[in-house]
Amino acid sequence: MMLFWLVANLWPYLALLVTDGATLAVYAATVAVISLLVADSARLHGLNPWYALGFPLTTLLFSFIIVRSVSRHLIDGGIRWRGTFYPLAELRKNRV
Repeated sequence: MMLFWLVANLWPYLALLVTDGATLAVYAATVAVISLLVADSARLHGLNPWYALGFPLTTLLFSFIIVRSVSRHLIDGGIRWRGTFYPLAELRKNRV
C-alpha cells in the first residue's frame, strides 16, 4: 500500500524530471490538477492555497511516519499510547 501511495502521489512530480514530449505534457497536466485540488482543499479549510507547493514533501513525510510507526509497533510487539503499553496479542483478541 505504501508503494501505491508513493507512486500515486510522488511519481507525477518526479516524472517531470525524467520524461519529455507528450508524456511530459500529460504529467505536467497531472501535476497542475493535483496542485489545484490541494490548493482548493487548503482554501476550503481556511488555509493558504500556496501550501499546495509542499504536497510532494508532505507525501514523503507522511510515508516516513507510517513506515516508522508500523516498524516500531512490530519491533516493540505492541503499541504505546499515553504511557500505557498495549501488546499486539491483546489488541488482536480485542481485550484492551
